[in-house]
Amino acid sequence: MNQLKVWMIAATQDEKAALADLAGTTVGTLSQIAGGYRSGGEANVRSGMARKLENAAKVLNKRNLALPTLLRTDLSHECRECDFAQKCLGDRAAASGFNVVMDGPV
Repeated sequence: MNQLKVWMIAATQDEKAALADLAGTTVGTLSQIAGGYRSGGEANVRSGMARKLENAAKVLNKRNLALPTLLRTDLSHECRECDFAQKCLGDRAAASGFNVVMDGPV
């Protein structure tokens, strides 16, 4: 299960709407990304959208500490392969870890 889907499952409807608003997108688009409908089964967006989602999630995670952390490297192959991200984030550049294991609709 990809990290955005885990985040979406953990979030309330209001938090999903806030993430979409802060990132300049829609909840429907977030659901499509989380469901892998836009990238063959996994969350993958362009680096700019990954940055927006990471920053938006940081704001919401301060309000609700139970929400998983989203890193741009979780969301974008471009970011995951970026030399700067790998130097800056080290092992976390591959993907952040989640201890939530659940399956269901986003």
